[in-house]
Amino acid sequence: GFEDVGNWRIYTLNDHGEGLVLQVAEDLAHRREAFYNALIAMFAPLLVLLPFSIVAVWLVVRRAMRPVVWLGLELRQRGGGNLTDIAPERLPVELQPLVVDLNRMMGRLGQAIEAERAFAANSAHELRTPLAAAMAQLDVLGQTLSSDEQKQRLHNTRQLLQRLQALSEKLLQLARAE
Repeated sequence: GFEDVGNWRIYTLNDHGEGLVLQVAEDLAHRREAFYNALIAMFAPLLVLLPFSIVAVWLVVRRAMRPVVWLGLELRQRGGGNLTDIAPERLPVELQPLVVDLNRMMGRLGQAIEAERAFAANSAHELRTPLAAAMAQLDVLGQTLSSDEQKQRLHNTRQLLQRLQALSEKLLQLARAE
């Protein structure tokens, strides 16, 4: 086997059948020099190619991410009310199903917003008539009351109905504004 003696590395091979012994020795300094030369020969090209590889990978990834960046900018530039479809044809095949699903979601969101607006407008219109009738009834009732306590209750009720009418008007204005 191998053994180190001084500055030498010795390999011994015994052939017991023939009685022969073979020994080979090598200077350890020579071994170290060969080892370092092999390391330099392996890693020097890598050190030269590594910066070029990093730049090449960066450029390829940047180019491959352009459609994703475009999609992000497209979504970021839209306002809250812009629910129009995004053109999936501008994107790679891998992203098209995502954009198709996103367009469907925006369509459903638009329908929900429209239903909410219609509900708010209808509710406000439906509340106007009963509130006006209740105010008219309070006016008639106010003419028949004689005690101050009853008139105070009538006044409180009228204030509550007026706040409800103002809220109904704001709801109608909101539905019109949207």
